[in-house]
Amino acid sequence: MCALIFVGNNGETYFNTAALVSCVQNFPKSRGPIVGILKGYAGLSGAILTQIYTMLHSPDHAALIFMVAVGPSMVVIALMFIVRPVGGHKQVRPSDNSSFAFTYSVCLVLAAYLMGILLLEDLVDLNHFVVILFTVVLVILLVIPIIIPLILTFGTPATSPDQEHLLSDPQKGGETSQPTQFSEQNEVFLSEVEDEKPKDVDLLPASERFKRIQHLQARLLQAAADGAVRVKRRKGPRRGENFTLRQALIKADFWLLFVSLLLGSGSGLTVIDNLGQMSQSLGYDETHIFVSMTSIWNFLGRVGGGYFSEVIVSDYAYPRPIALAVAQAVMVSCAGIGYVYGSLSPVIKHSMGYNQRQIAALGVAKDLGDSVGFLAGTLCEILPLWAALLIGSLQNFIGYGWVWLIVTGRAPALPLWAMCALIFVGNNGETYFNTAALVSCVQNFPKSRGPIVGILKGYAGLSGAILTQIYTMLHSPDHAALIFMVAVGPSMVVIALMFIVRPVGGHKQVRPSDNSSFAFTYSVCLVLAAYLMGILLLEDLVDLNHFVVILFTVVLVILLVVPIIIPLILTFGTPATSPDQELLLSDPQKGGETSQPTQFSEQNEVFLSEVEDEKPKDVDLLPASERFKRIQHLQARLLQAAADGAVRVKRRKGPRRGENFTLRQALIKADFWLLFVSLLLGSGSGLTVIDNLGQMSQSLGYDETHIFVSMTSIWNFLGRVGGGYFSEVIVSDYAYPRPIALAVAQAVMVVGHFFIGMGWPGAMYIGTLLIGLGYGGHWAIVPAAASELFGVKNFGALYNFLTVANPAGSLIFSGLIASSIYDYEAQKQTQNHHVLTSVIEELHYRRRLKEQVLLCEGAICFFLSSMIMSGLCIIAVILSLVLVYRTKIVYANLYGKTQS
Repeated sequence: MCALIFVGNNGETYFNTAALVSCVQNFPKSRGPIVGILKGYAGLSGAILTQIYTMLHSPDHAALIFMVAVGPSMVVIALMFIVRPVGGHKQVRPSDNSSFAFTYSVCLVLAAYLMGILLLEDLVDLNHFVVILFTVVLVILLVIPIIIPLILTFGTPATSPDQEHLLSDPQKGGETSQPTQFSEQNEVFLSEVEDEKPKDVDLLPASERFKRIQHLQARLLQAAADGAVRVKRRKGPRRGENFTLRQALIKADFWLLFVSLLLGSGSGLTVIDNLGQMSQSLGYDETHIFVSMTSIWNFLGRVGGGYFSEVIVSDYAYPRPIALAVAQAVMVSCAGIGYVYGSLSPVIKHSMGYNQRQIAALGVAKDLGDSVGFLAGTLCEILPLWAALLIGSLQNFIGYGWVWLIVTGRAPALPLWAMCALIFVGNNGETYFNTAALVSCVQNFPKSRGPIVGILKGYAGLSGAILTQIYTMLHSPDHAALIFMVAVGPSMVVIALMFIVRPVGGHKQVRPSDNSSFAFTYSVCLVLAAYLMGILLLEDLVDLNHFVVILFTVVLVILLVVPIIIPLILTFGTPATSPDQELLLSDPQKGGETSQPTQFSEQNEVFLSEVEDEKPKDVDLLPASERFKRIQHLQARLLQAAADGAVRVKRRKGPRRGENFTLRQALIKADFWLLFVSLLLGSGSGLTVIDNLGQMSQSLGYDETHIFVSMTSIWNFLGRVGGGYFSEVIVSDYAYPRPIALAVAQAVMVVGHFFIGMGWPGAMYIGTLLIGLGYGGHWAIVPAAASELFGVKNFGALYNFLTVANPAGSLIFSGLIASSIYDYEAQKQTQNHHVLTSVIEELHYRRRLKEQVLLCEGAICFFLSSMIMSGLCIIAVILSLVLVYRTKIVYANLYGKTQS
């Protein structure tokens, strides 16, 4: 029976394949509409056959099987000589648009008609003659599109396809097709040109890119003709060309499409196949109505999918990087799992019986996992970003999942070093999320590094408050449930978005739409932070109903995803403008300003090292255009002198600041180490406070520690967003070094550490505010500054080396200083509470002292630690100011402003 069902239904594959192959070849420029219409009618076949069966009114229910066997075969045999690819003109004609519009109208009428008669037949006992009449009208609607070829053949004057094509553009409001001639032209390039071309070629507008690559290809062919190079044969087709099945099976894009189809259509087909059983299990006697209705919705989905997908690719063919940025922001909002450690540590401490030094060791392991991202940086350069994200999500799930099993007693306890390893593995997954998001976004927005880094790192910093709010909504009496949520939640989000996060090709210059997009995202960020602060304070002060907490969390999720409005508006709500036209229109729309002042700053300045080293100092104080001309003049004189033998031009060793450095080249630069040590002192001290928030708040008499963890996460978020925004204002409007903003953030942290150390009433709130803002500012400013000073080519490796400053600072401040002082003060307080009367009691006491959990109370617990960290932040401010002084000329050259 299975074989018979297989053979019978396999005939459908022949019908579908023949129709799709011929129609895609006949309408190569309208694939979406034609595929949607064909697959729509195929999906409607269930409702059509059901209606014909109802008309037959046979008491034998097996007659439906006979009709399925005979009916489709008769129709296909009648039409089999008509279905074929046709020769001749296959471009888009104006008549095609009206033909498709008419067919779409018939499709909608057909779906509405079928829905109406099916509902009527289900609700009303109709006369058999009426059912026959309904079926006749249905057949008429099915064949009515035959009017289109009849009208085109007999009702319009004869116009050749070429004439019709030439007339198509003037009929569209006088627009010409010139702006799209390069984008629609088939670019056939040799593999050497595609692989070895300069990277800035892909940043050019489409027309300029085409001309540049044609020029490079001509030079390559000339060199090959002269025997200077050997042109290798390209292996296999590129995307967009014709693949065989074997060639497609080794492409990741093919398998992405296949697996996505498997998951989506497979789940839908399961429902369709089980509609009879589902409806009967819910008490419905008549199942035909659900089969027919599903067939109609299937039809509308196919037709609508073809139409809207065609609109997207035909009207908005160039990529929208802002859509990827939104997905990356949502992803990293669940990636900052390390910031929840302040809430996890009391649970682990109580369950495992650890003292503060052991908890500090786990914190250092967490920071190492969060920051040691050399493997993540390397894999992001070797593997596709989705593969790196998958590895990171698996690490997060395995590491924290195992910790949850141990804490809840579902797995045997492990020694401290093994717990540190699990925390390291779990938190190390975060480096994959952050590296993939930052690398792709810095490449997608090379002219807006500050805002995009600030937004991404801000959402990462906000993840602690988000996860805490979701944990509050779950209302679980088991505090270890937070560990389970940290293990599962981020992994699910990243796996859902991992195929979206990637660098996009094409046009990457600043567009006018970018400014409004960033402004809207900043507004959402501020609303999100204010909302989170409000609900966290409300939940801390008022005993809210659980339904209200759920409502608050739903609104939070909506605010998280609301930036998706930006790419939707840019795609569907604005007139189609190519990137080239948008770039040309951008300056006149800004009050008539021209782009002349920036032409020299964006031009690649290639100077000899002697000119760069020996030029007069006043050259760097000139405007960008004058500076460029002056250095060109000096370089010409130097080359003339070299030609006369007066000087010897030496080859420049390594890149200069602002160019692309490898990690090895950056490690021998003083500026890199100034940035690293300043980051170590600033972020390391801030991370020490974040990791010890639970113990700090408990020592000052606060019972609920979640509120400080969440508030610090919010201030961290605002610090990152604000740091990215204001540092961008500094460099873009004043061409002043970005590290000046880093010095301001570290000065704020000096005051924050002082407040926490004093332990005054309410000082904990002020201290977490200042330290959260300052710490967050570090992670918006430092990555952007590193990409400016040392380039974006090896940004993944550079960024992950800089993040080592976090665990290094945490190891020094938390593992060696803060925890030792805390345990010393706790022991001293415990000894003061015991009166020892004999040597035996003292021995028993010391044994109990080693076994029990040490707790310290009062401001004295972290006073000395806070004062030490405040002093080290002052040193960090000085180092940042030294870096500012050293990089003034670099930023003046990068941003082309006059320095006074």
